[in-house]
Amino acid sequence: MRWIELFLTVVREGLGEPISLEFLLPHTGQERQVILEEVDKIALYHYKLKVIYEDKLRRRFGRVQASVAQNDADAEDEATKALVDGVAEEITFGELIQGDAVDLAAEETDEDR
Repeated sequence: MRWIELFLTVVREGLGEPISLEFLLPHTGQERQVILEEVDKIALYHYKLKVIYEDKLRRRFGRVQASVAQNDADAEDEATKALVDGVAEEITFGELIQGDAVDLAAEETDEDR
């Protein structure tokens, strides 16, 4: 019973404070760029899996709806998907992290004064 309680506690509360990716990565250089590109690819892959799964669910449960309402919903879903894909292509995880790193550097210089 004690092991089960410990397991449930770890699942509920986690293993402690989350570790920042900025702490783990090198601060500059080609190695950092390669790692961030790989993170971007993995995030995009999982995003696409999520979209495919949602599409599968919509198809499964959408069969009950009338075909006219379904066609309207499909057109709206495709427009939304196109918008999200456009935003996902423009903003990458690496750019967001790089912006955070610049902000962090600016805060550090403000604290030094």
